[in-house]
Amino acid sequence: MKKYLVSRINRPFVTAIVAGAALATPAFAEDLKQIFEKANQYYVEKNYAKALEELSWAQKEIEKANSQVTQGFFPAEFEGYKGGKIEGANIFGINSLEREYTKSGSSPIKVSLVGGSKSQGQNPLGGFAAIGQMAAMMGNQPGMESFRMDGRTATLEAQQDSSSLTVFLDGGSMLKFEQNGSGDGELLKKFATGFKIADIEKHLKG
Repeated sequence: MKKYLVSRINRPFVTAIVAGAALATPAFAEDLKQIFEKANQYYVEKNYAKALEELSWAQKEIEKANSQVTQGFFPAEFEGYKGGKIEGANIFGINSLEREYTKSGSSPIKVSLVGGSKSQGQNPLGGFAAIGQMAAMMGNQPGMESFRMDGRTATLEAQQDSSSLTVFLDGGSMLKFEQNGSGDGELLKKFATGFKIADIEKHLKG
C-alpha cells in the first residue's frame, strides 16, 4: 500500500518536471528536477514543512521561466523604435512587464503587459479589466475610441499631447501602449500590430 501511494505521489512531480524542461534550458531543468526530488523525499519522510518549502522554490523557478517566455513577446525593435530594458514587478498579486521604446526625434512609447497572478486561481485585476471592457463595448465615450484589434476589445484615448491604447485580453490581462508628448493615436495602433496579441493571450491563459 505504501509503495502504491508513493508511486501516485510521484506522478505530479514527474509531470511538472517535464513541463518545466519544455520551457527552460537544460541547466534549469536539472535544477528543477533536483528540487522536486527533494520535495518528494521530504514528503515520503513526512517532513511536510520542508516539502512545502521545496515546492515554493520550484514555483519561483517556474515563474522565472514563465516570465522569460512572456518577455519574448516584446520585440527588440519595431518601426524604427528600439526597445530598452524590460522591467517587471509584482504588487499585491498583479504582475506587470514594461518596456520603453525610443526613436530619435520621436516621443518614447511605453508598452505594458499587466495581469494578475493565477497561482491562487484568481486574477485580482480581472474585475477592473472587465469594467473597462464593458465601458468600451457600450460605445465611444468623449475622447475615447472603441474598436476591435486582432479580435479583442480595444480602446484608444488620444489628446493633444498624449495617447493611450489598451487591448483587453481574455482572462483579465491588459496590453497597454502609451506615448506622452504626442497625440498620434494611429501610430499606437500601428505599433500594436508588432505584438502577437493572440499568442500573448494564449500563453497567459495556459
